[in-house]
Amino acid sequence: WSDLYGLGIRNAYVGYTVPFTDRFSAAVDWLHIGFGDQNLSHSENRFALAAGFKLSELLSAGASIKYLRNSSALANLANPTDYSSSATGFGLDAGLLLGPVNGLRLGFTAQDIGSSKIEYENGISRTAYPTKLRWGIAYDWGSALLLAAGFDHQIKGAADYNMAHVGAEFSVHRSLALRGGLQTDTNRTLGFHYAAGVGLRLKGGRLDYAYIMTPGLPATHRFSAGLEFSLSASAIKIGEVNIEPLFPAYRMQYTREAIGKAKLENTSEKPISAEVRLFIPSAMENPTELESEVVIAPGAETVDLMAVFDEKFNEWPKNRMVSAEITIAYTDASRTRRSTKQIPVTIYKQNAMQWHDIGAAAGFVISDDKSVSKFASDVLLSHADQI
Repeated sequence: WSDLYGLGIRNAYVGYTVPFTDRFSAAVDWLHIGFGDQNLSHSENRFALAAGFKLSELLSAGASIKYLRNSSALANLANPTDYSSSATGFGLDAGLLLGPVNGLRLGFTAQDIGSSKIEYENGISRTAYPTKLRWGIAYDWGSALLLAAGFDHQIKGAADYNMAHVGAEFSVHRSLALRGGLQTDTNRTLGFHYAAGVGLRLKGGRLDYAYIMTPGLPATHRFSAGLEFSLSASAIKIGEVNIEPLFPAYRMQYTREAIGKAKLENTSEKPISAEVRLFIPSAMENPTELESEVVIAPGAETVDLMAVFDEKFNEWPKNRMVSAEITIAYTDASRTRRSTKQIPVTIYKQNAMQWHDIGAAAGFVISDDKSVSKFASDVLLSHADQI
């Protein structure tokens, strides 16, 4: 919701999305823009029904059909002869999303294909929204930075309507993001529009705020909220999770031995085959997944947690507590269901060691060291009669 430019122009949006399977989702939404006082009022409403399809691992496509309704009213003038006070029409949008490499996304949409027209009650029709083509590119630079750019071209209507956009999002924390961006028309006749904002991700939802500066107009404050929920809860619950303190010196050892355990509970009446992933964003580029799926019988079961760390783990600068995320994923009725739990884990600095067994000390013994060689010879001589 926002009050555009602080001028009493109300802008509201509500949407709802349902993922039926991993490859098909449907959505409905409503967009409203309007203003009014005791003399004049005007409103534009758009209701849309959309569907999205994942055609392959790289390509997705979507389309929506829109019902448009515009209405105006002038005090003491109910039905003027030269126009009607309300009009309706339909529109069509379509788009493609391509992910050619990990982290990179390319998008294209055609909005109001063929131009969306509305017809007034007296039979007069006009173009409400000319066709607009939009291209976009986004790149996830690691887990903390998202860079994006876009270009809009309106085929007809407002002359020379070509807009360029750039923006970035920096995740200070998994639950907190800072954003900034700007846009301008290619002829720069409208000047630069700047925006800055913040996003807060909560359990089961998110809150967002944006401050938008437009040349020659007051600033706009935009607020939004989102909720995420499942109509059918996951059958697998993540219970107690124990992860031992981590030491960069043991990085290679962690590829062979579990760093912790997680207790999983299958609340259904049948075994479930699931994938178990561990992700520590500060120390991993990608989540670590068990080599094979785990079959979880009804009831409680404990599984080992494995970890593959990046080279940067060897240069961990100081003792630090970070967040680890455990995810359980399984397929039910062609849809992937997930359970996630976050727990704190301590990572000690690069040179720290834990002397938990004699093997850790043995790793520092060098066979060709003179002191070690002499000690070994003396031990052998003193037990020569026993060898």
